[in-house]
Amino acid sequence: MYYSKILFLLLFLGLISCDTIFSKKQETTEKTVLKPIDFNSIDAYPLLPECKEISSRIQQEQCFYTMLSKRIQESINKTPILLDSVSKGTIMVKLQVSELGKITISSIVTSDKIRQNSIKLDSLLRVSVVNIPKITPATKMGIPVTSEFTLPIIIEQEN
Repeated sequence: MYYSKILFLLLFLGLISCDTIFSKKQETTEKTVLKPIDFNSIDAYPLLPECKEISSRIQQEQCFYTMLSKRIQESINKTPILLDSVSKGTIMVKLQVSELGKITISSIVTSDKIRQNSIKLDSLLRVSVVNIPKITPATKMGIPVTSEFTLPIIIEQEN
């Protein structure tokens, strides 16, 4: 009788431990669903010093484009001898903001009217971008990332 109680106790403990082992195994076999990452979008836009106090993402984007365009336009307007024969045109400037906040020009697309003066204009645009203060880079999932933007620059100059 004594052996039967010990045997019963061992069987009971064995069943309890098996139940515990199998329930842990079931918890670890559940699949984790990963959300795909969209590499074509950013969570937060780069920020110029003037835009840091704005909390809305849409307003930050508008502030970034407006202030960046304003700074480049002011730099261009400081040089009176920009275009020889053409007084109006739009230039599309593709800008890259690195994950460190450094801004550079990737490409410049000009109209046929302005193309004849593109060497002067190209160097003037590159100098104006160098003079922009350090930018807080764009972020994706809280990590600073490199981002590219196309900015239209309107040239209107009296001859």
